[in-house]
Amino acid sequence: MGSNRTLARKTIGTLAALTVTLVAAGGAAIWALLILQRMAESAHEEFTEFVEMRDVERNVWAATTHLEQGLRDSAAVDLDRAIAQLDEFDALQTSLESQFDAKHASAERDLALRARDAIRAMRAHLAEAREGPIDTERLAAARRALSNLMDELERAAKITNDQTRSRFGLMLALLAGLFAATLGSAVIICTSHYRSVIGPLTYVRDGVRRLTGGDLSVRLSPRGDAEFTDLQGDFNRMAAELESLYRDLERRVAEQSKQLAVSERLAGVGFLAAGVAHEINNPLAIMSGHAESLLRRLRSGGGGAIDPAALTHDLEIIREEAFRCKKITQDLLDLARPGDQSRGAVSMWQIIHGVTDVLRLAPDSRHVLIETSGDADDQLLVAGSEPELKRVLLNLAMNALAAVSQINGRVELRARRDNGWVELCVYDNGCGMTPETAEHVFEPFFTTRRNPPGVGLGLAISHAIVRRHQGVLLAASDGPGKGSVFTLRLPAAEEPHS
Repeated sequence: MGSNRTLARKTIGTLAALTVTLVAAGGAAIWALLILQRMAESAHEEFTEFVEMRDVERNVWAATTHLEQGLRDSAAVDLDRAIAQLDEFDALQTSLESQFDAKHASAERDLALRARDAIRAMRAHLAEAREGPIDTERLAAARRALSNLMDELERAAKITNDQTRSRFGLMLALLAGLFAATLGSAVIICTSHYRSVIGPLTYVRDGVRRLTGGDLSVRLSPRGDAEFTDLQGDFNRMAAELESLYRDLERRVAEQSKQLAVSERLAGVGFLAAGVAHEINNPLAIMSGHAESLLRRLRSGGGGAIDPAALTHDLEIIREEAFRCKKITQDLLDLARPGDQSRGAVSMWQIIHGVTDVLRLAPDSRHVLIETSGDADDQLLVAGSEPELKRVLLNLAMNALAAVSQINGRVELRARRDNGWVELCVYDNGCGMTPETAEHVFEPFFTTRRNPPGVGLGLAISHAIVRRHQGVLLAASDGPGKGSVFTLRLPAAEEPHS
């Protein structure tokens, strides 16, 4: 079905959808990274506090050890260090926003203040009791407060670690899902866009191929976006115009072909009539001349005797010319008739042997070399009429014999099988032919023979017989004085199984 949406708008929409999907995926990824960053900062904060309190606790224990050893000055230095570290811890707690919950921060601050107050009290007690006994209860209270603070920090570190691990797995799953959703959306969007473009293009391409293949009736139904429906409409209009043009051209060609066929038939009839008139006119003129001569002698003879020899001579000439006219008309009938319809398997080698026997008995062949060549074991079977094919080969051989010299003349009949064809070639080393002669040699009444004069129907009849046998008859020559070759090609028949 067609769509009112254009491909340009659909492309813009596709790109916008991809952009929104990528921006959403990027935003979600940044949000997840920020959460991970906060969790990392919280874990780092708890670890830093734990390390600082461990140093404070170490100094307090060192002060305890020094007091037990009676080293009050060293104990005082240790306590001053612990107080300074607690002051820094308190300043850090005040300046930084805790990444943990407010209750935990308040508990840390209270414990730290309690430990600092206890350590300060112990430091003041050391300053006052220079020589007297030392009350270590205040230091024990500081150690208890520090122990509670360390427990709180350890608990917070454990909670932070558990939360970080949990949230990290959740963020990882969220990012994996987001990636899969983004990839799936991109694949769906790209696939949909690909189909909306390639589908109509393939449809138009198939229509063009059908049109170029000759199917002028092909029409494309609207399919795809507006650009494609416009293209398909243009294609339909072009196909309709081509079909109309082709039908009109086909009608004109048919009309012109009919007119050309009529013209060719008329031209052929005129050519044939001219040839028949030319060939028959000569013997008719001779016959009429001798008949008039006989009439004049009969009318002027009076009571005298008529010379029988002269009468016989004139009558024989009239008879010969009448037979000549009969032969011309008989050849014309042979040229026009469909030929012998009863056909069978004919061995061309058998025909070749029969033709060469006739050639060797001809009066003009006493000093002419007549040869055959080819595989005599192959019968060279063809499907046809043996008398008609023998007439063709005999006509070609007799023409070759008439063309060669009586001193060193040579006629050769070659036979072979060639890719499903039986090929017979009649070579001679006679007078040869010009290219114009070779072009017109198979036309009726075309002849170059002058002694004795020919009618020009032998090769035309041979050509017609070969065509009726679905064969080919060709003439070739290298030029005047260089001999000629006539090639007869007939479809080969299957050899009989022994």
